[in-house]
Order: sequence, then structure tokens, then C-alpha cells
Amino acid sequence: EIGLGIPAEPLFRSRDWAAQESNKPLGDYDIYYKAGKNVFVNSAINAYYNQLLSNGFTIKNPNSEIIDIPRVNYLTGLFNAPEGLKSNVRYSQFLRQVVHSYLLTGDAFVEISYDNILDHDIVNGFKYIAPELLTWYRDTEQFGFIGNSKLRYEPDELIHIYDIPSRKDNIYGESRIDTIGLALSLLFESLKYNKDFFKNKGLDPNAVLSFDKDMNDNDFMDEVGRLAVQAKKNSGRGMLAVKGGQVSSVNRNLRDGDYTNLLLLCRNIILNGYNCPPSIAGIEETSNLSANTIDSEMRLFKSPVNSVAETIEGAFNNALQRNGFQESFHFNPIDLTDQMEETQIRMMELESGLRTINEIRIDMGLETVPWGSKPLNLNPVNETTIDTGDAEVDKALSLINHTREQFYRSYSYGLE
Repeated sequence: EIGLGIPAEPLFRSRDWAAQESNKPLGDYDIYYKAGKNVFVNSAINAYYNQLLSNGFTIKNPNSEIIDIPRVNYLTGLFNAPEGLKSNVRYSQFLRQVVHSYLLTGDAFVEISYDNILDHDIVNGFKYIAPELLTWYRDTEQFGFIGNSKLRYEPDELIHIYDIPSRKDNIYGESRIDTIGLALSLLFESLKYNKDFFKNKGLDPNAVLSFDKDMNDNDFMDEVGRLAVQAKKNSGRGMLAVKGGQVSSVNRNLRDGDYTNLLLLCRNIILNGYNCPPSIAGIEETSNLSANTIDSEMRLFKSPVNSVAETIEGAFNNALQRNGFQESFHFNPIDLTDQMEETQIRMMELESGLRTINEIRIDMGLETVPWGSKPLNLNPVNETTIDTGDAEVDKALSLINHTREQFYRSYSYGLE
């Protein structure tokens, strides 16, 4: 058994390498990072990050009820200070790097550092690596740094978080930006057009300036030169004095000018691409957003959040298992139940005989009772005799059953 205390200061190979150009075969990383500046893309990704961060995490061994406290504490400290105690990077910053990279570019890379303890390498650090720094070397089938073919990662030195695509070449993940790229482009162009319109003091930036067809070439070039000088003098903005010319706008139909609906369409496509309901992204479409609406959208958001959580968990847990840890990293689940709803669920479990009183008391952190180990039948249609071996206890439980049955008949606990 290897004694584990506080993780030693990790040494990362990536600290010796600077930013380089990306070569991801499916697109330019600059496009992804520019898309990340879009307010709707950024809000959707932040919604995932905020939810995972607020949930917190737990280190546990899913195959054993016995908690190895030293190992759990070691891994908890490792994730809370992934780059070591001397670094300013803590769990919240590290998680943000991973989530944003994964949901924006389709890939997130994490370098693993090891410390030799009693001739056994123990993971002692995690460091996020920007995906544009790495390339895939096919000769050795390894990821390494661009421009330095000698600096490559072994499989146990690098965590790659991505959704394996359906195409044959599955070295890199697919970015969601590739799916919503058209909506982003349309939104960008519409914003740019309106910006140019206002910068031009209300003049249509796509207007056409035409002259008399009988104007000779010399006069035409003189007029163009004069307009160029005046435009430069006015910094490309303002009114132009035109001699013998006519300004006309390019014909557009009403649908082209429906800017508000176009903006909403692009917004909805972007949020749908991230499976993020509007209210979760901080958008209030009505002045009175009811609690039921928020709860309903939160329930819709729970499934995609769990999917992202499981992808990240799986990547880290594979690395921990390769290092000999039985314990694993888990995001805490989203809790959508309030106290009243939780009480109703427990009463339904008691009524159906699915759980015993003692099982529920253990969940609530209460001590067990001698008479709470057998299921109770609270169904008035299929009533059975309670027999705990103690006549007084049987009589008390029968009275409790009868009282509860009457209560269910009157109020049904809001389940009908």
C-alpha cells in the first residue's frame, strides 16, 4: 500500500513550449475562437460550466462501500489544485478551460504529471493544453507539439476529452460550431450590415452611384478621383457631393430587412445546437417567467449536462484507473427536487413497499428503528396484516396505516 499525502508539485513538459499554429483537419481554430465571442455561444457554454461548477464533485469508489479516506483526500486535493499548490489555477479555472475547449473546439487536452512514490508513478497534477498547440504524428500515432516533433505524449501522459465522431478519421472531435456555422455567419453578416449602415450616417452602404452614359472616360475618371479625395478627407463617412451622378439603393424585399426575426432565428439555432433552453442561457422572453417554465427548461437541460459530465468523467477516470486508483471522479447530479416533492416521493416508496422506513431514515441521516425493517403495505385495496412479532407495535402500525389511508383518499398527495 502506497502512502498518499498532499500531491507533490507537478512538472509539466508543456511549460517549455510556446503557442503555435493549429492544424486541426476539420477547420481553423481561429474560427472556433471567434465564434466563442458570440454572445449566444458564450452564454450556452457558460451555462454548462456554471451548472457543473455549482454541482461540485465527489471522489468515490463505486465498487466498494468502504471509503479509503487517504486516497479520497489525495484525489480531492489533486482536483482542487490540479497544477499544484504553487499555481493560481484552481478547480474552477481548470474546469472552465476544459469545458470551454471541449464545447467550443470539440477537443480538450490535459497533460498528466507523475510523482515517483516508492518506485511507483502516482499522478500528481493536471494541466490544460490548448488544442491549437498540438498535432497528431501519424508515424508514431502520438499527439505532440507543433514544430517540435521530439516533444510527444505517451497515451498515459495525455487526456483527450472529445466525442468520437462517426467518420473514419476519429483522431479529433467534432465542434458544435461546425453544425451551427451557417447561423453564426448569417448573424455576423446581418450585424455587420447594420453596423455599416449606422456608421455611414444612415446611407445605404450598398448604394450604387451611376453617371450619365454619355459621359466620356476622362470626365468619369476625374469624377472618381474627386470622390476618392473627398472620401479620404471625410474618413470614408458622410455626404458626398456628386456632379451629374445618381445614387440608388439595391432593391431588397421586406424579408431581407426583417432584422429582428432574423436575429431571433439565428439565436434559436445557436442555442438548439447546444441544447440550451433560452432561460438557462439568461434570456427572458417574457416579463413574467414562471417557476414552472424555469423548472421545465431545467429538466430539459439536465440530460445534455449529464452527457457532457459523463464524457469528462470518463476521460479522467480512465487515466486514474490506468494509474491504479479504484476511486473515480464524479460530478454531483443536478438536484431538481424540493423538500415537499422529496417527501412525496418517499411516501410513494413506502406506500408501494419499494423501500422500508429504515432505508429512508438512513438516507435522511437518522438512526434506524427496531420495527422499520419490513415494508409497509399502505394500499387500502390490498391490505395485509402487519406482524412484527410485537402485539403492541402491530397495533400501533395498523392504526398508522389506517390514518394514512384516509389521508390518501382525501388528498391523494397531489398525485392525481
